[in-house]
Amino acid sequence: MKKLKFVLLMLIYSLQGIHAQTEPTICVIGTTKIIVPTPEEFVLIPKNRLNIQRQFEVFTPSTARLLTAYILPKDLASSTSQGENVFSRYVALQTVKEYESYDFSDELFQKVLSAAEELPVGFSRAQLDEIARKYSNQSRAKLGSEIDIRIGEVVQMGVFSRTKNSLSFAFVQKTTVSQKSEPPNDRTSITTATYLRLKQKVLFVLICTDFDSALDIDWVKDTTDDYVASILALNS
Repeated sequence: MKKLKFVLLMLIYSLQGIHAQTEPTICVIGTTKIIVPTPEEFVLIPKNRLNIQRQFEVFTPSTARLLTAYILPKDLASSTSQGENVFSRYVALQTVKEYESYDFSDELFQKVLSAAEELPVGFSRAQLDEIARKYSNQSRAKLGSEIDIRIGEVVQMGVFSRTKNSLSFAFVQKTTVSQKSEPPNDRTSITTATYLRLKQKVLFVLICTDFDSALDIDWVKDTTDDYVASILALNS
């Protein structure tokens, strides 16, 4: 009987997980509603996990606004309600506050993409240190814990996909997160960033994974292409 009860509970949990993964989220940019699908294998951050939501907001630039974010079910299960959580993979969508009211025509968006491709590659050591200090201070203020973040080398991998409505590039980043009374957590990750235009609005799609092998490069690029296509299809 106990075994049967366990199986039934796991089945219910699995069905709930499937529902969570397929239910889209409505995001608003200016006055325009954007339908955002939940990425395959991911779950939307629950509304009652405000500390995780705050953590993503901490790492959102002050000029941007976080629309929504997704993490893996296993990372959600192992997360804590205090301190800095580590996510092996995540997806986040953002907009630039200043441009939320703008309508981007085809011509204007192509100019944006051309300018983006010509941006200088990488950051100076001074710029990286300043970013790390800002994030550390925000983490202490918003998450209520003594956290020190150091950003190591950032290696740009260039543009890997461009369409009429999107441009995606990738970079590898080394980060060390230290919390009081805990050993430093060193992490190497690969992230894709996509400029995406739909309904004349522009948003940014960030997909990140721990970088352990070339398979992670293939995963993050394939996932980016598939997810961007699914967003466009849902809003066509």
